[in-house]
Amino acid sequence: MIDMNGWLGDNATAKKASLYDDLVNGIDEIVEFMEPDTSATTHLALGVDITFGTDVINKLDKIKDQIEKGDLGVIKYLLTDTYRGEMKNVPKAVIGCDMKNLNEITKFWLEGKKKVLAQHRAKFMILDQIMMQLNNFAQYAEKVSQPVIAGGFNRVLKIVEKIWDEELVKLPGGEKDLSFSGDRVYNTIREYCEELNKENLQTPVKK
Repeated sequence: MIDMNGWLGDNATAKKASLYDDLVNGIDEIVEFMEPDTSATTHLALGVDITFGTDVINKLDKIKDQIEKGDLGVIKYLLTDTYRGEMKNVPKAVIGCDMKNLNEITKFWLEGKKKVLAQHRAKFMILDQIMMQLNNFAQYAEKVSQPVIAGGFNRVLKIVEKIWDEELVKLPGGEKDLSFSGDRVYNTIREYCEELNKENLQTPVKK
């Protein structure tokens, strides 16, 4: 599960998506964030079926296309601790790592090294992947006149940015010790977001 050892913060819960949502919506897990200071609950759907990086671009393009059409789909069987039923236009992000990092994470997990996993660089890499996508997809949604979808991405972005700041404080050495450039999946997502950012700056607002 993505929320093991608090990788997505103490207020995040990850649930495995239904077979329907996996096949139709391309969602493997539903991550639910509950902010303690508010009664609102924000749901972030994450696709995590890209470990080997063979289909990352297609998955990102699909999200982009859904944003332009104004329809991120409907999660048919959303079952979390605080919500049961359907939910429309849940923000999406694609996450993953290459085999080297996956093997290392798996090794630590099998050895029961929870403290090592809790501060593993892959946690910050995944958070960074999510932030990059939420930020650029939100901007793209604004450019193509999809303000509701843009608002959804921005609300989740604020939560994940807060998680990043809170977790970074716990990391010995801080951000200067983090480097993700050696991970092929991370590089693919980063390069995609960089190109999307360029497009966001050039694309006129859709009338």
